[in-house]
Amino acid sequence: MKMIINPVYTYEKKVMVRSIKFSIAISLFNAFLAFIVFVSMSSVIQNVKTTAMVQYTSFLMIFRLVALIEFLVVLFIIPALTAGAISSEKERKTLDLLYTTRIKPFDIVAGKFLAAFFAAFMLVVSSLPVMALVFVYGGITVGDILKLSISYLLVIYYAGSIGLFASSLSRSTNVAAAAAYAVLIVLMLATLPHGILSGGFSIEASEQTLLPMDAGAVGDAYAHENDASLLMGWIYSTNPITVFYINLNMVIGNKETIDSIFDLIGGSGSGFIRQNWFIIGMGFQFTAATVLTALSVCNITPYSRFKLLKRD
Repeated sequence: MKMIINPVYTYEKKVMVRSIKFSIAISLFNAFLAFIVFVSMSSVIQNVKTTAMVQYTSFLMIFRLVALIEFLVVLFIIPALTAGAISSEKERKTLDLLYTTRIKPFDIVAGKFLAAFFAAFMLVVSSLPVMALVFVYGGITVGDILKLSISYLLVIYYAGSIGLFASSLSRSTNVAAAAAYAVLIVLMLATLPHGILSGGFSIEASEQTLLPMDAGAVGDAYAHENDASLLMGWIYSTNPITVFYINLNMVIGNKETIDSIFDLIGGSGSGFIRQNWFIIGMGFQFTAATVLTALSVCNITPYSRFKLLKRD
Protein backbone atom coordinates (compact mmCIF):
# COMPACT_ATOMS: atom_id res chain seq x y z
CA MET A 1 0.00 0.00 0.00
CA LYS A 2 1.43 3.31 -1.05
CA MET A 3 1.95 5.75 1.79
CA ILE A 4 0.25 9.13 1.29
CA ILE A 5 2.47 12.06 2.30
CA ASN A 6 1.14 15.56 2.82
CA PRO A 7 2.42 17.55 -0.20
CA VAL A 8 2.37 20.85 1.72
CA TYR A 9 4.54 19.38 4.46
CA THR A 10 6.93 17.85 1.95
CA TYR A 11 7.38 21.13 0.09
CA GLU A 12 7.70 23.31 3.21
CA LYS A 13 10.22 20.94 4.78
CA LYS A 14 12.39 20.86 1.66
CA VAL A 15 12.40 24.65 1.44
CA MET A 16 13.27 24.96 5.13
CA VAL A 17 16.04 22.33 5.15
CA ARG A 18 17.69 23.79 2.06
CA SER A 19 17.65 27.29 3.55
CA ILE A 20 21.03 28.55 4.74
CA LYS A 21 19.26 30.50 7.47
CA PHE A 22 18.02 27.26 9.03
CA SER A 23 21.54 25.80 9.17
CA ILE A 24 22.96 29.01 10.62
CA ALA A 25 20.20 29.16 13.24
CA ILE A 26 20.92 25.59 14.41
CA SER A 27 24.68 26.26 14.49
CA LEU A 28 24.33 29.48 16.48
CA PHE A 29 21.84 27.88 18.85
CA ASN A 30 24.14 24.97 19.68
CA ALA A 31 27.18 27.22 19.88
CA PHE A 32 25.36 29.33 22.47
CA LEU A 33 24.36 26.27 24.51
CA ALA A 34 27.89 24.89 24.31
CA PHE A 35 29.26 28.22 25.55
CA ILE A 36 26.88 28.16 28.53
CA VAL A 37 27.90 24.60 29.39
CA PHE A 38 31.61 25.40 29.01
CA VAL A 39 31.45 28.45 31.27
CA SER A 40 29.34 26.64 33.88
CA MET A 41 31.53 23.53 33.93
CA SER A 42 34.68 25.64 34.14
CA SER A 43 33.29 27.25 37.28
CA VAL A 44 32.41 23.85 38.77
CA ILE A 45 35.83 22.37 37.94
CA GLN A 46 37.56 25.39 39.46
CA ASN A 47 35.54 24.87 42.62
CA VAL A 48 36.62 21.21 42.68
CA LYS A 49 40.26 22.25 42.45
CA THR A 50 39.77 24.65 45.34
CA THR A 51 37.76 22.45 47.70
CA ALA A 52 38.88 18.99 46.50
CA MET A 53 35.19 17.98 46.55
CA VAL A 54 32.93 17.03 43.67
CA GLN A 55 29.36 18.29 44.06
CA TYR A 56 27.23 16.31 41.63
CA THR A 57 24.30 18.63 42.27
CA SER A 58 26.27 21.33 40.46
CA PHE A 59 26.11 19.32 37.24
CA LEU A 60 22.38 18.85 37.71
CA MET A 61 22.03 22.60 38.02
CA ILE A 62 23.97 23.02 34.77
CA PHE A 63 21.59 20.58 33.10
CA ARG A 64 18.60 22.48 34.46
CA LEU A 65 20.01 25.80 33.24
CA VAL A 66 20.71 24.49 29.73
CA ALA A 67 17.30 22.77 29.50
CA LEU A 68 15.52 25.94 30.63
CA ILE A 69 17.39 28.12 28.13
CA GLU A 70 16.60 25.66 25.35
CA PHE A 71 12.95 25.65 26.36
CA LEU A 72 12.72 29.44 26.30
CA VAL A 73 14.40 29.60 22.88
CA VAL A 74 11.97 27.04 21.45
CA LEU A 75 9.04 28.78 23.13
CA PHE A 76 9.81 32.08 21.42
CA ILE A 77 10.87 30.64 18.06
CA ILE A 78 7.89 28.41 17.27
CA PRO A 79 5.26 31.24 17.15
CA ALA A 80 7.42 33.05 14.58
CA LEU A 81 7.49 29.90 12.45
CA THR A 82 3.74 29.30 12.56
CA ALA A 83 2.56 32.94 12.51
CA GLY A 84 3.36 33.16 8.82
CA ALA A 85 2.05 29.72 7.89
CA ILE A 86 -1.30 30.91 6.50
CA SER A 87 -0.92 34.68 6.45
CA SER A 88 2.11 34.47 4.13
CA GLU A 89 -0.02 32.59 1.62
CA LYS A 90 -2.63 35.35 1.89
CA GLU A 91 0.02 38.03 1.38
CA ARG A 92 1.32 36.31 -1.74
CA LYS A 93 -2.27 35.62 -2.84
CA THR A 94 -1.44 31.94 -3.29
CA LEU A 95 -3.98 30.57 -0.84
CA ASP A 96 -6.71 30.76 -3.48
CA LEU A 97 -4.47 28.77 -5.81
CA LEU A 98 -4.23 26.03 -3.20
CA TYR A 99 -8.01 25.96 -3.09
CA THR A 100 -8.07 25.04 -6.78
CA THR A 101 -6.05 21.89 -6.13
CA ARG A 102 -7.09 18.66 -4.47
CA ILE A 103 -5.41 19.76 -1.23
CA LYS A 104 -7.94 20.13 1.56
CA PRO A 105 -7.84 22.96 4.14
CA PHE A 106 -6.90 20.41 6.81
CA ASP A 107 -3.93 19.30 4.71
CA ILE A 108 -2.80 22.91 4.32
CA VAL A 109 -2.90 23.58 8.05
CA ALA A 110 -1.41 20.20 8.97
CA GLY A 111 1.39 20.51 6.41
CA LYS A 112 2.33 24.01 7.48
CA PHE A 113 2.20 23.11 11.16
CA LEU A 114 4.20 19.90 10.75
CA ALA A 115 6.93 21.76 8.85
CA ALA A 116 7.25 24.31 11.67
CA PHE A 117 7.09 21.47 14.21
CA PHE A 118 9.91 19.71 12.36
CA ALA A 119 12.11 22.81 12.43
CA ALA A 120 11.61 23.42 16.15
CA PHE A 121 12.14 19.77 17.02
CA MET A 122 15.35 19.73 14.99
CA LEU A 123 16.66 22.42 17.32
CA VAL A 124 15.91 20.19 20.29
CA VAL A 125 17.42 17.06 18.74
CA SER A 126 20.55 18.88 17.57
CA SER A 127 21.27 20.00 21.13
CA LEU A 128 21.25 16.48 22.60
CA PRO A 129 25.06 16.08 22.32
CA VAL A 130 25.52 19.25 24.35
CA MET A 131 23.06 18.14 27.02
CA ALA A 132 24.58 14.64 27.03
CA LEU A 133 27.75 16.08 28.59
CA VAL A 134 25.96 15.78 31.92
CA PHE A 135 25.80 11.99 31.41
CA VAL A 136 29.53 11.80 32.07
CA TYR A 137 29.00 12.85 35.67
CA GLY A 138 25.81 10.87 36.28
CA GLY A 139 22.48 11.96 37.69
CA ILE A 140 20.67 12.15 34.33
CA THR A 141 19.55 9.12 32.34
CA VAL A 142 18.22 8.58 28.85
CA GLY A 143 14.78 8.11 30.39
CA ASP A 144 15.02 11.56 31.96
CA ILE A 145 15.83 13.07 28.57
CA LEU A 146 12.81 11.34 27.06
CA LYS A 147 10.57 12.70 29.82
CA LEU A 148 11.92 16.17 29.19
CA SER A 149 11.36 15.75 25.45
CA ILE A 150 7.64 15.37 26.14
CA SER A 151 7.60 18.89 27.54
CA TYR A 152 9.46 20.20 24.49
CA LEU A 153 6.95 18.53 22.17
CA LEU A 154 4.08 19.97 24.19
CA VAL A 155 5.36 23.54 24.12
CA ILE A 156 5.99 23.29 20.37
CA TYR A 157 2.41 22.15 19.89
CA TYR A 158 0.93 24.64 22.38
CA ALA A 159 2.83 27.77 21.34
CA GLY A 160 2.76 26.76 17.69
CA SER A 161 -1.03 26.44 17.68
CA ILE A 162 -1.32 29.99 19.03
CA GLY A 163 0.76 31.34 16.16
CA LEU A 164 -1.12 29.18 13.66
CA PHE A 165 -4.51 30.39 14.89
CA ALA A 166 -3.37 34.02 14.69
CA SER A 167 -2.09 33.37 11.17
CA SER A 168 -5.43 31.94 10.09
CA LEU A 169 -7.20 35.10 11.26
CA SER A 170 -4.82 37.71 9.88
CA ARG A 171 -3.77 38.73 6.38
CA SER A 172 -0.49 40.11 7.68
CA THR A 173 2.35 37.97 9.01
CA ASN A 174 3.60 40.82 11.20
CA VAL A 175 0.19 41.27 12.79
CA ALA A 176 -0.17 37.52 13.34
CA ALA A 177 3.27 37.28 14.94
CA ALA A 178 2.59 40.26 17.21
CA ALA A 179 -0.74 38.78 18.29
CA ALA A 180 0.82 35.36 18.97
CA TYR A 181 3.62 36.81 21.10
CA ALA A 182 1.16 39.04 22.94
CA VAL A 183 -0.94 36.02 23.90
CA LEU A 184 2.14 34.07 25.02
CA ILE A 185 3.37 36.97 27.15
CA VAL A 186 -0.06 37.30 28.76
CA LEU A 187 -0.13 33.56 29.53
CA MET A 188 3.33 33.71 31.09
CA LEU A 189 2.82 36.93 33.05
CA ALA A 190 -0.81 36.48 34.09
CA THR A 191 0.26 34.59 37.22
CA LEU A 192 3.12 36.94 38.09
CA PRO A 193 1.12 39.58 40.01
CA HIS A 194 -0.49 36.87 42.13
CA GLY A 195 2.83 35.26 42.90
CA ILE A 196 4.56 38.51 43.83
CA LEU A 197 1.82 40.37 45.64
CA SER A 198 -0.26 37.74 47.40
CA GLY A 199 2.15 34.95 48.15
CA GLY A 200 -0.81 32.60 47.87
CA PHE A 201 -4.43 32.61 48.92
CA SER A 202 -3.58 30.51 51.93
CA ILE A 203 -1.98 33.51 53.64
CA GLU A 204 -5.18 35.50 53.44
CA ALA A 205 -7.23 32.52 54.53
CA SER A 206 -4.97 31.83 57.51
CA GLU A 207 -5.29 35.44 58.62
CA GLN A 208 -9.07 35.14 58.41
CA THR A 209 -9.11 32.02 60.55
CA LEU A 210 -7.25 33.88 63.32
CA LEU A 211 -10.26 36.14 63.77
CA PRO A 212 -13.07 35.06 66.11
CA MET A 213 -15.76 33.31 64.05
CA ASP A 214 -18.18 30.49 64.48
CA ALA A 215 -17.88 27.06 62.89
CA GLY A 216 -20.03 28.05 59.93
CA ALA A 217 -17.84 31.05 59.17
CA VAL A 218 -14.71 28.89 59.38
CA GLY A 219 -16.27 26.48 56.90
CA ASP A 220 -17.16 29.32 54.54
CA ALA A 221 -13.61 30.68 54.70
CA TYR A 222 -12.15 27.23 53.99
CA ALA A 223 -14.50 26.73 51.07
CA HIS A 224 -13.58 30.15 49.70
CA GLU A 225 -9.89 29.27 50.00
CA ASN A 226 -10.35 26.01 48.13
CA ASP A 227 -12.40 27.70 45.40
CA ALA A 228 -9.75 30.39 44.99
CA SER A 229 -6.87 27.90 44.93
CA LEU A 230 -8.74 25.72 42.43
CA LEU A 231 -9.21 28.73 40.15
CA MET A 232 -5.55 29.72 40.42
CA GLY A 233 -4.56 26.10 39.81
CA TRP A 234 -6.31 26.19 36.44
CA ILE A 235 -4.83 29.61 35.64
CA TYR A 236 -1.32 28.40 36.41
CA SER A 237 -1.89 25.36 34.16
CA THR A 238 -2.15 27.71 31.14
CA ASN A 239 1.40 28.95 31.75
CA PRO A 240 3.81 26.87 29.62
CA ILE A 241 6.80 27.84 31.75
CA THR A 242 5.19 26.62 34.98
CA VAL A 243 4.34 23.18 33.57
CA PHE A 244 7.79 22.75 32.02
CA TYR A 245 9.62 23.92 35.15
CA ILE A 246 7.79 21.39 37.29
CA ASN A 247 8.64 18.56 34.88
CA LEU A 248 12.27 19.70 34.72
CA ASN A 249 12.60 19.65 38.50
CA MET A 250 10.94 16.25 38.69
CA VAL A 251 13.52 14.96 36.19
CA ILE A 252 16.46 16.13 38.32
CA GLY A 253 14.90 14.68 41.45
CA ASN A 254 13.34 17.77 43.03
CA LYS A 255 9.86 16.57 43.98
CA GLU A 256 9.07 19.63 46.11
CA THR A 257 8.48 22.04 43.23
CA ILE A 258 4.80 21.13 42.86
CA ASP A 259 4.37 21.71 46.61
CA SER A 260 6.05 25.09 46.27
CA ILE A 261 3.68 26.04 43.45
CA PHE A 262 0.64 25.12 45.51
CA ASP A 263 2.02 26.84 48.58
CA LEU A 264 2.04 29.92 46.37
CA ILE A 265 -1.42 29.21 45.02
CA GLY A 266 -2.86 28.24 48.38
CA GLY A 267 -5.47 25.71 49.38
CA SER A 268 -5.34 22.36 51.08
CA GLY A 269 -2.52 19.93 50.44
CA SER A 270 -4.25 16.71 49.49
CA GLY A 271 -6.72 17.59 46.77
CA PHE A 272 -7.04 15.83 43.43
CA ILE A 273 -5.90 18.93 41.54
CA ARG A 274 -2.74 19.20 43.62
CA GLN A 275 -1.82 15.53 43.33
CA ASN A 276 -2.37 15.41 39.57
CA TRP A 277 -1.71 19.02 38.62
CA PHE A 278 1.22 18.32 36.29
CA ILE A 279 -0.78 15.83 34.21
CA ILE A 280 -3.80 18.14 34.26
CA GLY A 281 -1.66 21.07 33.11
CA MET A 282 -0.21 19.09 30.21
CA GLY A 283 -3.65 17.78 29.28
CA PHE A 284 -5.13 21.28 29.34
CA GLN A 285 -2.41 22.70 27.10
CA PHE A 286 -2.68 19.77 24.69
CA THR A 287 -6.45 20.20 24.50
CA ALA A 288 -6.17 23.96 23.98
CA ALA A 289 -3.63 23.43 21.19
CA THR A 290 -5.88 20.88 19.49
CA VAL A 291 -8.87 23.23 19.65
CA LEU A 292 -6.86 26.15 18.23
CA THR A 293 -5.55 23.96 15.41
CA ALA A 294 -9.09 22.81 14.56
CA LEU A 295 -10.29 26.42 14.58
CA SER A 296 -7.45 27.33 12.23
CA VAL A 297 -8.75 24.76 9.77
CA CYS A 298 -12.26 26.21 10.07
CA ASN A 299 -10.95 29.74 9.53
CA ILE A 300 -9.39 28.95 6.17
CA THR A 301 -12.24 26.76 4.93
CA PRO A 302 -14.42 28.79 2.53
CA TYR A 303 -18.13 28.30 3.13
CA SER A 304 -18.90 27.36 -0.47
CA ARG A 305 -16.01 24.98 -0.62
CA PHE A 306 -16.88 23.35 2.67
CA LYS A 307 -20.58 22.98 1.92
CA LEU A 308 -20.81 22.62 -1.82
CA LEU A 309 -17.57 21.48 -3.37
CA LYS A 310 -17.08 18.09 -1.79
CA ARG A 311 -13.94 16.23 -2.69
CA ASP A 312 -13.18 12.61 -3.12
